[in-house]
Amino acid sequence: MKRILFVLAAVTLALTVTATPALAKAISHGALTGHGLHIWIKPGSARQDARLNTLRTGTQANGALYADLSGSFSAKRPKGKLGPRYRLDWYGPPGNTPVLHQYVYPYARRGPVVYTPRQPGAERHGWHRAPAYVKTTLIALGLPPRAPHSSRWPAYGPRPLPVSW
Repeated sequence: MKRILFVLAAVTLALTVTATPALAKAISHGALTGHGLHIWIKPGSARQDARLNTLRTGTQANGALYADLSGSFSAKRPKGKLGPRYRLDWYGPPGNTPVLHQYVYPYARRGPVVYTPRQPGAERHGWHRAPAYVKTTLIALGLPPRAPHSSRWPAYGPRPLPVSW
């Protein structure tokens, strides 16, 4: 009996030690901010889980964090007007540990665009033309269906924001 408990404890310890680096970058929830909005993107119901997973996939958040996942990032900014920029912050366990931040342009003329800046913990960075369902999902979470009117959109990509990692 002691032998079984010892083996079980050793396996548990080994799994805990090897899983820690992966959990350090795992995404558990997010927050979308900008233009007077602050929307939490959290798991919970089946609908909430689906929206969280849809955004993680469509924005290539996991592709930015893990080198072994495919991701389509470009160093070139997409042509055309991007419209208003929103900040998408991804958090992981435990609690609200910042994992990744991205800038989302859901109203871009040719479809949603995501910019992932160079940052600690990210394996990839750059521009990504997101699928149309990213905008649809953000609207379902509370984003206005049409871009808010303003003459102060960033002219060429994100401005550096102070980030405390």
